[in-house]
Amino acid sequence: MLVATFGPTTGWAGRQITWDGAGFVLAGHGPIPAAGLVEYDRLGQLQWTSAEVRDWAFSMARWEASTAPPLTRPAGVGARRGFPAWAIVLIIAGVLVLVLGILSAILIPAFLIRTGETVASESTVRSGVLSIQTAVETWALDNGGAYPSTLLVNSTGLSRYLSPWPVNPYTDLPMTTGTGPGDYRYEVGADGGSYRLVAYAKDGGMLIDVRSTDDTNEQDLPLPACPASRQATGATAAGATANASPAMPT
Repeated sequence: MLVATFGPTTGWAGRQITWDGAGFVLAGHGPIPAAGLVEYDRLGQLQWTSAEVRDWAFSMARWEASTAPPLTRPAGVGARRGFPAWAIVLIIAGVLVLVLGILSAILIPAFLIRTGETVASESTVRSGVLSIQTAVETWALDNGGAYPSTLLVNSTGLSRYLSPWPVNPYTDLPMTTGTGPGDYRYEVGADGGSYRLVAYAKDGGMLIDVRSTDDTNEQDLPLPACPASRQATGATAAGATANASPAMPT
């Protein structure tokens, strides 16, 4: 943008001073400070494009000398270029990556911990059921091969064969008959010659199913159905600053 031209009384008559968006430029010479324009004007050597542009150039000189607040830019002078769009995109992308990293650092360990706890609890339930099975088989050896009745398979009835009784990891109490997480169900055949022992996981599904070696009466031992309410429960568990340069005229 043309700012001023040297008058005919100078050795630089006709030379132009322009604004390139970042500073003043003297044709045939190069960049010059705003204070230079003020000095040329004091000597009466410049012809300004307008009085408003002259005031703006003087405000630039004052800012360069004392970082004074800028005047409103004169009409006809374009604003200085703002923050590049690509830089804004990079900043936003960096923030998103940072946020995702923080979320991953929080959620992934929590998921792994929950998974580890689930595996450990299920292993405890399986181990408890196998211990109960051993006690049932031992009881049968002492009773002519007949397996204990349903009422005897608990911490009291089999205390002679299994002590301490297995603990339910979900309740921290002794395992009991039922279909809840960590519970077990025991059914014995009508003739006492076969049995079925089932334990349940946290979600209400069957976790382990053990049976007697003699399964000829297996049809008499249907798997106890998990109550609908228990299944349902398991399914749902889980701008410019004060020191900125004077704005260009618009």
